[in-house]
Amino acid sequence: MKNFKILLLTALILCSCQKNEYKITINVPSEFNDATAYLVQQIGRDITFTDSTIVTEGVAHFIGKQDSIVYRTIILKQDDQRTFISPIVLEKGETTVTYLDEKSTVSGTSTNNILQEYLQIEQHYNPIFEELLTSYFKTEENEVEKRHMIETQYDILEQEFNQKVLAFINENLSNVAGAYAFGQIYRSLSEEDQMSLIENAGESFLSQPDIARIANRIKQIKGTVGNKFPDIQMKNPQGEEVRLSDFAGRGKYIIVDFWASWCGPCRRAMPELINIYEEYKDKGIDVVGVSFDNDEQAWKSSIESLGLPWHQMSDLKGWESIAASIYGVNSIPHLMLLDPNGIIIAKNLNDNTLKQRLQEIFK
Repeated sequence: MKNFKILLLTALILCSCQKNEYKITINVPSEFNDATAYLVQQIGRDITFTDSTIVTEGVAHFIGKQDSIVYRTIILKQDDQRTFISPIVLEKGETTVTYLDEKSTVSGTSTNNILQEYLQIEQHYNPIFEELLTSYFKTEENEVEKRHMIETQYDILEQEFNQKVLAFINENLSNVAGAYAFGQIYRSLSEEDQMSLIENAGESFLSQPDIARIANRIKQIKGTVGNKFPDIQMKNPQGEEVRLSDFAGRGKYIIVDFWASWCGPCRRAMPELINIYEEYKDKGIDVVGVSFDNDEQAWKSSIESLGLPWHQMSDLKGWESIAASIYGVNSIPHLMLLDPNGIIIAKNLNDNTLKQRLQEIFK
């Protein structure tokens, strides 16, 4: 009996050691032999390599234990070149990732099977997005009608993609696959959709570190309209320190345009915003651009090439900009309207809703 108890205790210990174990097998083309595969955690701009292994004969393996279900991404590094392979969910069980022709399939555990549904949506639309962008940049600037046609096609496709992903997230608000999809697309969603998803999401969804960070920022949106603007200090394109209070709260309505040179929708919206500025500048309207750029030269070049005639400022910290945190800006383009006393009248406006508000003010 004593020996039986010892054997039983040993078996229980072995089972407990394996209860949270995950095993991941990665299959890649032979060209990646001897590359290093990494499991990567990203929170904002902070990237942490949590595990690594070597690809041998087109196969790599990760084995580990994870107390709570989380998502990671798999990348391969070879000759200083990084290749994104796939997102992956770390949970008990065996998962297989196959990367072929720049497409990934994930299968095995229940949440990874759900994650594959999102990957299928993404992998269907991404080549079409790339084709439209390639066509756009091949057109000359004077081919206005052709560029407008491509922009329209892109916008329609983006709306269709967003709706499919939004439906996927709504069906998976209680799991990590939904959280991963939300992290990829939340900046393209309206504030109402962002709020709704966060308020209805489950603990597993919200407990992901990157999602918790995003959720905190989204919640900052509440209660800002009707209050005086919080001041921010940045540099203008000439390298001088400027404050938003240098322009706002001084007797004019101020349109604050949150944008970035790398943001396609921002660039496409600029001609109409310029038209609005020209129409209302003599009626008491001014514009301040707050850029979420990282690259100083790209920021300055875009101001010039787009012909932006208004004030500009940036701390060149991208999405880590103090403006994103203070004003709860989660997606761009994003227009904010201040009254002559610096009170926030409206946030997250687009060209059409901005025009409606200005028509009401100046009727």
